[in-house]
Amino acid sequence: ITETRKAYNALSVEQMALVSYGHLVKVEQKLLVAQEIETRRRLASMQHLIDSLDHVTIEQIVLIEGLRANISSLTAEEKAVLNDQKLVLAEKALRSLKAGVEKKTLDEIRINSIMAYIDSIGQVTIEKKALIDALRASYDKLTPKQQERIENYSALVIAEATVLVQIQLTDAVPNTGDTT
Repeated sequence: ITETRKAYNALSVEQMALVSYGHLVKVEQKLLVAQEIETRRRLASMQHLIDSLDHVTIEQIVLIEGLRANISSLTAEEKAVLNDQKLVLAEKALRSLKAGVEKKTLDEIRINSIMAYIDSIGQVTIEKKALIDALRASYDKLTPKQQERIENYSALVIAEATVLVQIQLTDAVPNTGDTT
């Protein structure tokens, strides 16, 4: 759609008169709506994951750190929608838990937790996107040597691809029937 807009803008005035500008605008509006729906869905998934942080354990390190990494990449408007108070409390509890644990042990916990959370994904749904994104962020923070130890990494990649396909299918811009 973006490329179509660029191509339209590059047309001469005479060529523009031959194109259905209204159709282009309708499709652009539908794309904006689809993007807004996806943003709301992504934020709801993140909020659900944050709300699930009741009794923090050291094994939740990848979930908590991954959530924080993903939240830091949000726009200010998106951050304003989230209530991350539980995440802040979970981070505080996690800092206390980490205080008495050696780095090597923490690294082992991260590796084992990533694998356990990947195994827990089960049937991939759009609602699990925040979990999948948090796992990706945590995986990406590992060293290459640590990443090699994630035995079920392919399941994470498949989950990422599956959720993207589900989003695309859900947010597909309907054909308006106008072919001009």
